[in-house]
Amino acid sequence: MNGLKKIIFLLCLLTLTITVNAQITVTGTVTDEIGKPIEFASAVILNPITDKIVQGVLTDSLGVFRLKAIENKQFMLQISFVGFNSYITEVDNSKDLGKITLTSDNSLDEVIIYATRQLLKKQGDKLVMDIRNNELLKGRNALEILKYAPYLSIDATSGSISMKGKTSTILVNGRNV
Repeated sequence: MNGLKKIIFLLCLLTLTITVNAQITVTGTVTDEIGKPIEFASAVILNPITDKIVQGVLTDSLGVFRLKAIENKQFMLQISFVGFNSYITEVDNSKDLGKITLTSDNSLDEVIIYATRQLLKKQGDKLVMDIRNNELLKGRNALEILKYAPYLSIDATSGSISMKGKTSTILVNGRNV
């Protein structure tokens, strides 16, 4: 009985060794064109027939990645990061790919960002109308600007200003006018 346990133990150990040897490791370091490591670049193993991802990892703070794949199968390794061209190579055995340099993707000549400020803001019980940098209101006097304010009514004959039928207080830069 004791001999049977030894044989089973040896068979388990042999199976474990075969399983460990059935994997290959692919490693490398991803850098940009000036040699700076690229953190969080994705390194994925793709099935060459279906292009589906088999396994993937992100590079660490030094740009290093380690992937384990099934031995005796060819696969594609793709490394990519936003703003850079993808690197694709065929891998069929354990290897250290060394330093992999991603080239910058200069597909944009320039980026222009336009932003606008919110014209109206509610602050507590106040409705604040911010007219700075508003092209529509440039060159107009205060009375003309108030015509654009919502809920305000301006009586043309008396010049009185009311909001929702009630007399309103108008402040300009925090001062009563």
